[in-house]
Amino acid sequence: MENLIPLLSITFFGNLYLQGDEVYPEFDTINPAFRNFHTISFWQLDPDDYKKPPLLKALTPTDWFAFLKELGCKGVRLLCIYSTRDESQEAPILNKGRWMIETMFSDHSWWWYPKVDGAETAKSGTMRLVSNEDAPILNMGESHQSAKKKLKIALQKALDFSLDHANSFDGDIWARMFHSAIELLDDNHIYKTLQESNYNYNWLPMDELSTSAHQLVFAAYKANVFGGSSSWLDQEFESEEVDKEFRQVSNQLYTAMNNAYLAVANRAG
Repeated sequence: MENLIPLLSITFFGNLYLQGDEVYPEFDTINPAFRNFHTISFWQLDPDDYKKPPLLKALTPTDWFAFLKELGCKGVRLLCIYSTRDESQEAPILNKGRWMIETMFSDHSWWWYPKVDGAETAKSGTMRLVSNEDAPILNMGESHQSAKKKLKIALQKALDFSLDHANSFDGDIWARMFHSAIELLDDNHIYKTLQESNYNYNWLPMDELSTSAHQLVFAAYKANVFGGSSSWLDQEFESEEVDKEFRQVSNQLYTAMNNAYLAVANRAG
């Protein structure tokens, strides 16, 4: 999930730049979304010969925005492409889908795939986004209202599961986290809440996003219990029935989180 945050930030600010706005001066250097990356560069494959090494197009996100604008790019979208196996309820959670950025032109699109090396500690990793050409994707993502409804249902199911099995895996700790995420999703003054908490949110163009967008992004971020040491997915249950329920709840939550990010990134407002 940490590798998704840079793509979100690049998508949000890239669209603002393409619309004529400027990103803040330190965007490439102090953006908290990039804190684990020494470099984020952009490379393009030869559409006539993908076997050739990719060509460097930009060394920073802002240089990439300028490169796209000069070529007449119409907009930037976040994509998550799933395989048939990914859609299965039995699919490994953290292997579901492949995140990428789509840059849209009048008659074609470029898909930019992130390739990450390292990034365990501050400024230790590199991210290269490599593109190839393909047809535009027509699905823009669902509405904020629909994404909020699905995320709230998924969070409530995860909360209920945690409380029902609290003695099995410290469920009360997870329950508090899910409860906090639901509170953010329902917070009609979330911008003020974030300001009062001194949360570093300048990886998003906060003034350009609606209340529902803030609610979706930060509730989904708060609910990220996947990955890292002692994560939600490290739990084991003796009962096969409980373990199956756990996997279903987890898949529903992970999918709802992804949909929340896509809804905001591709329907900014």
